[in-house]
Amino acid sequence: MGTDTDDNAPPPRPERPAPDSSGLHEVTGFPFPVYVSDGGVERGQFVAERVQRVAAWLSETVGTPPTPPLFVVGPRDWPRVGLFSIYGVVHVSTDRMVIGQEPSPMWDALLDNVVPTLSQQTKGQLHALYGDPIDLAPLNDLFVAHEMSHLSHDFATWEDPVNLWLWEFIANVGMVGYFSEVETEMLPTLEAAEVFWSAPVSWPVRELARMREPVEGHGLGGVANYLWFEFGLVLLAQRLWKNGGPAAFRRLCEVSRGPELTPSEVLAMLDDIDPDVAQAVRDWPN
Repeated sequence: MGTDTDDNAPPPRPERPAPDSSGLHEVTGFPFPVYVSDGGVERGQFVAERVQRVAAWLSETVGTPPTPPLFVVGPRDWPRVGLFSIYGVVHVSTDRMVIGQEPSPMWDALLDNVVPTLSQQTKGQLHALYGDPIDLAPLNDLFVAHEMSHLSHDFATWEDPVNLWLWEFIANVGMVGYFSEVETEMLPTLEAAEVFWSAPVSWPVRELARMREPVEGHGLGGVANYLWFEFGLVLLAQRLWKNGGPAAFRRLCEVSRGPELTPSEVLAMLDDIDPDVAQAVRDWPN
């Protein structure tokens, strides 16, 4: 990263307002602030308990900074605390973690794209996992561990959209690792990754280096395309965790805290950690 006087330095980030907790209810009993919308205390406690468990696991495994305030809010309060316009997108930054109190429409958008392309047998698998009608709320809540794993990165060094996929991949390794070691009963909930990744949908954007493009002004359809990338990276994360476990996750986190890598340097690094995963990245999306 350049300095403020470097002609090649990226433009400064636009100032964003601090999250506005006025009118929200504080849920006590946690080592970080927790705020919820009206009627959201029970869900806030559920999410905060998972956040607390994930934070403890990450601290032991790779080390993370303190957990930021958690906001579990409804659609009316979302604009005051969320950094994404689409409701319910789970996300984290240095000053907040935000998740919906109600289901996000992005999951319906994903299902609308994927389910019509599936065989009856595969639809049956989804119903067995997520009910009928399909309810992806449990899957959504797994991504709490994904977002918490982002705290193991240096937010300032991973702004190149070409490498966004690596940042997301590392967070998925953290998510897979957490559920493999702590909440193991939730692992079957991740089985949808294979279904959503392999569904014969003609996604407009498929190249890893363009992963950010679908969410830049393309509405819920773009978010569905972006989720396809995430599930492909979840599958790679499962492979890497199986082969390398916590040591591989620690290595990735160390790399993410250092100077930003070129795409060729990223592949060389992955070759050193797990050649099979590195080759899968080269072959993406095949």
